[in-house]
Amino acid sequence: MNYINCVIPVRGNSSEVKNKNFKKIDGTSLIERSIFTLKKSKIVSNIIVTSEDSRFKRICELHKVHFVKRPQKLSSNSIMPDKAVSHALNIFYKKNKITEFSAFTQCTSPFLNYNDVIKSFEKVQKYKFDCLFTSYKSNKFIWRQSENNLMKAINHNKNFRLGRQYIKKLEVIENGALYIFKTKKFLNLSHRFFGKIGTYLMPEIRSIDINSKNDLKIANSISKKVKNEK
Repeated sequence: MNYINCVIPVRGNSSEVKNKNFKKIDGTSLIERSIFTLKKSKIVSNIIVTSEDSRFKRICELHKVHFVKRPQKLSSNSIMPDKAVSHALNIFYKKNKITEFSAFTQCTSPFLNYNDVIKSFEKVQKYKFDCLFTSYKSNKFIWRQSENNLMKAINHNKNFRLGRQYIKKLEVIENGALYIFKTKKFLNLSHRFFGKIGTYLMPEIRSIDINSKNDLKIANSISKKVKNEK
């Protein structure tokens, strides 16, 4: 079996929810949930946590995973995680064998499970994707606001209204849980999307991305239900 190395980018100075990545669902912190999920998948050879906050280093030592100190310049709200992931992988691969594919996961997606990781990588290999993101299916009517505040129908004909079941083209919402990509190309671009892009569908109920206190409340309220979702 082929293996991947996976980065978990986390910040200690989260803005809307203080210490967000240390918050717990079912008694387990978000950062530890991600570590446990990746370990259980068995296809992740190395887990690399990158953060500017040394508290995560202690967690990494406890769970025997790698820690890379993230520079402050890569730790602000305006910096996309791609830059921090690229920095961490560059440091890691200076001392370790480079794998064809690498990945990153965001621990604010607490309901990613080990089967999602395995099946995502299997899909990358089967369809020879250059990169892949996890998502959930949407059959909602999408509208976009124009500059003059008028609304334009995007995925349906506004003049010939049918039920949502008649929206034939697959529309998906990126859920931020997992990204897999060819390592060398990613390190060259420091960007997660390039070449042949694929997606792996997760159920919408497991696609919550925790960015607010309400998101955290919702995640805790549905956690027992989610355990039974494939």
